[in-house]
Amino acid sequence: IGINVQTLPSDEKDQASFVGRLYARTGGVSLSVKSVVNRLEPTRLIKLKAKQVDGVKNLKEALNALKDNKEEPHEYNFLEGMGCIGGCVGGPRTIIDTEQGTRFANQFGEDSVIMTPFDNVNVMKILKQLGISSIEELITNEKTKKLLIRE
Repeated sequence: IGINVQTLPSDEKDQASFVGRLYARTGGVSLSVKSVVNRLEPTRLIKLKAKQVDGVKNLKEALNALKDNKEEPHEYNFLEGMGCIGGCVGGPRTIIDTEQGTRFANQFGEDSVIMTPFDNVNVMKILKQLGISSIEELITNEKTKKLLIRE
C-alpha cells in the first residue's frame, strides 16, 4: 500500500506511561500489572508470577488447561492472554514483522518519562476529581477497595 513508517511524522504521546506503552507486545500487560500493583502497595511487594500466552490457539489451550485443572495452581497467579502472536504488534493489520514491532514498542516505552499512570499528573488530577487524593487512598477508600478485592 506504499506506507513507509520511517517517513511518517512523529506522534507525540507524552502522556502515555512506560508500562502503558508496552501493552502492544506480549509481556507488556504483565509488566504493567506488576508495576501498578507494587506501586499501590510498596510496603508489601506482591510476587506476580505471570504466564504470557499469545495466539488464539495457544490461549484456548491455556484456558482449557486451567479449566480442566491440568496445571499446577502455584505455577502462576496471572495469565496474560494476547490474541495475536507477539501481541498486538503481531496482529493481522501490521506492516512490519512481530520482532521489529516488539523492539519498537520497547523503545517507545523507554522514551516515556512517566513510569506508571500514577506518575502522570493528569491521572492524579482525575483521581482527585473522583475524591481520591492519593495512591494509598485507592486501597483504603471503601468504594475503591471493593473494586480491588478479588472474591
